[in-house]
Amino acid sequence: MSSKFSTPSQKMARGFSMLEMTLAIAIFAVIGIAAIRLFAKHAPLVSMQGNQAGLNIALRGAMAQIEVDGVNAGSGYYQSTDIPDWPIGVTISNNQPPVGTDCHTASNFRYGAACFDQLNIITVDTTTPPSRPSIASTGVGNADTTKSDLYLIPVAPTTPAQLAAKYAKNDEILLLHTILGSKSTMTTASLTAAPAVTGTTVHLVITPTDSSGVYGNGTGTDPLLISNVVDSPVLTSSFSPVADWVLRLSPITYAVDITTNPDDPRLTRQVGSGTPDVIAENIIGFRVGASLRNGTTDQPYNFNSGPSGYNSDWTLIRSIRVSLIARTPPGNDPLDNYTNAFDQGHYRIEGVSVTINPRNLSMTDH
Repeated sequence: MSSKFSTPSQKMARGFSMLEMTLAIAIFAVIGIAAIRLFAKHAPLVSMQGNQAGLNIALRGAMAQIEVDGVNAGSGYYQSTDIPDWPIGVTISNNQPPVGTDCHTASNFRYGAACFDQLNIITVDTTTPPSRPSIASTGVGNADTTKSDLYLIPVAPTTPAQLAAKYAKNDEILLLHTILGSKSTMTTASLTAAPAVTGTTVHLVITPTDSSGVYGNGTGTDPLLISNVVDSPVLTSSFSPVADWVLRLSPITYAVDITTNPDDPRLTRQVGSGTPDVIAENIIGFRVGASLRNGTTDQPYNFNSGPSGYNSDWTLIRSIRVSLIARTPPGNDPLDNYTNAFDQGHYRIEGVSVTINPRNLSMTDH
């Protein structure tokens, strides 16, 4: 006789009912949609964090490079023991926007030249032997930098050929006149042609100065800001082949390039007359201040190298303060609607500041 009731094995064989299947699909759909929405909400955060991390790394790397270069400013000047005063190790060009104006355009978030300073770290190329200056290929007579011809007298054991091989067109040289018991006088010049060996000397063709030693004879500006009109108290145009020196400079210039791409200001590092290297992008602020020592008096950091500031008296500089401000790439993530409080742009902004004490700039301070 057959039973009226199903056995347990028969119940299990029936599977899910349509209602159970529909309910399961609905539950998994709700969970799936929630997961997708959660992912979509956090995806821009991943991109934002990546951009900000990259910005942070770039700023730190750039500032570390400036610190390494800055601490060695003024290296290589001491060719003899009769140089009593400190060298010029740093020159700065401070740019200021007109009073009541901003240095950036709010409509397109472009930053102009007034937002950026220029820092020149002056060092002497220690791989180029120092030499003596003369007005003639015979090595006799004081060099006169108002003339375009300058002759270098090698110091033994350096030969003229070895000395000439160290120079190239566009190099900048420093002529240094040392005065025992007083401040040195100097001037700078750039090479307008390749050097040539002439007998026992090396012939250089230079940008002539005026009679007081000002660079370019009134027709140009010293790229390194050493021998311009404001520096006239320490400049001269006459140099002795017996006691004075010619040194090849190996400067490092930090500036911001806004011409290549106005929407992406780039901090560059240029060594000598070489090609500038980009070390950080999307820079929107680069300021350099100088801490001064006038006689025995220390002065606070000054961000004005003009006549109303310390008037480009580079011998007063003892330390520098460098500030960098940068942003994440504008428009890089259209899903990120963040607005910063600095300039109301849709990007993140970070800044870093550091004080650098060049060890060569306070050697005679007491």
